[in-house]
Amino acid sequence: MRLVTRQLTASGTSLVVMERYAPECNISVQTTVSGTATYSVQFTNDDVFAAGYSEAAGTWFNYAGASGATATTFLGTTVPVTAIRLNASAVSGALTMVVNQAGIGGL
Repeated sequence: MRLVTRQLTASGTSLVVMERYAPECNISVQTTVSGTATYSVQFTNDDVFAAGYSEAAGTWFNYAGASGATATTFLGTTVPVTAIRLNASAVSGALTMVVNQAGIGGL
C-alpha cells in the first residue's frame, strides 16, 4: 500500500481502508499537529464495504497512544484491522495523518 495521507482543518473524521489480504500486517501511523488539535486515532474490524455500512454507526476503538491526543504522535501495530481513522474533536490549524502498511509488494 502506498503512503496514505489525510488532513483535517476542522473537527470530523477521515478514514483509511487497510489491505485485508496482505501476507503480513505491519502498520505505522504518524500524526502531525500544526496549530492545536484534540484527536484520536481509531481502528475497526467492521466490514467497511458492506452494503449500507455507516462509519458513524461503526464500532471504533482508540489506539492507546493516540486517544485524546493534543500533540504529534507515532504508533505501530502488527494486528490486522480493516480501517483506521482520524477522529478530531477540535482543530485550529491542520491535523495530518500518514498511514503506511508494509508487506504488500508491487504497489
